[in-house]
Amino acid sequence: MQHTDRFLQLQRCLADHQALWRPAPFHQVRPAWTRSHPALAAEVLALDEAVLEVLAADPDAAGDWLGRWLPGLTELRALSRFGPLPRRDLPAGGLAAGSVPARKGRQIEAFAAVAPALRAPVVEWCAGKGHLGRHLALADGVEVHSLERDPVLCGEADRLATEALSRKEEADKRAREYLTNYENQQKMADQLQSKVNKLKQAIGKYENELITLKARAKTAESMRKINKQLASVDSSSTVGMLERMRDKVNQALDNTADFVRSTYRPVARVALGGGSLKEAWDACRAECDPKFADYAIYEH
Repeated sequence: MQHTDRFLQLQRCLADHQALWRPAPFHQVRPAWTRSHPALAAEVLALDEAVLEVLAADPDAAGDWLGRWLPGLTELRALSRFGPLPRRDLPAGGLAAGSVPARKGRQIEAFAAVAPALRAPVVEWCAGKGHLGRHLALADGVEVHSLERDPVLCGEADRLATEALSRKEEADKRAREYLTNYENQQKMADQLQSKVNKLKQAIGKYENELITLKARAKTAESMRKINKQLASVDSSSTVGMLERMRDKVNQALDNTADFVRSTYRPVARVALGGGSLKEAWDACRAECDPKFADYAIYEH
């Protein structure tokens, strides 16, 4: 059902039963409906306090009880039932603590939570003290024009609006202070981070220099030991050592030249004669094995 159709049906149903709900409680000794619905009036007067408390706390139970005398209430209850509506998160603090009765505060918050986000000024009809309008103004940041004919309620609405404005200005002031503090703290943090980065670079430089110094110290110590050993060796022993080293080098060069000739010549002979790779291999092994088989890397 469209909301417009539902609203019109609710309006008609309420108008049909206005004799029951329009009289202000405790302002009339015997409202007119007690004469048009004598059986209902008698049952109401017979209710004790315990049953009244139960019915006041449970709207469904109260509706079932009244439905026995008011058949039209069934239609009214059906029109008053809505399926679950999408809700939205609203900022806290829209209702000043202590300014709204708890139940009314829950109703206002529930209404605002399912209302669509507002993008244009709002007119609040029968505004009372303007609780709902102020809540929506805070939630959506729009202008709210509250209409109320009771001068006492208008005065209370002005007072509460002034207090709400005062709280908003104080909140804005604190927000600006917090933002300034945050920016100052962020600036200090950035400066501290810059100093930390420079310190890390200096530490890295010092560590590299320390590594270099340690390497130089080790080199110096090694040179000192070598110089000490050289100082303890006489010149004749040094010359003899150098001559032996020369002989070893010459022997290694001769062996290398012999190895190259011993591998090349037999392979070349087989290749010139048109032999196979297997014959070249066997000829090379026959020439080299007697001379080089005991070398550690010969098979490589």
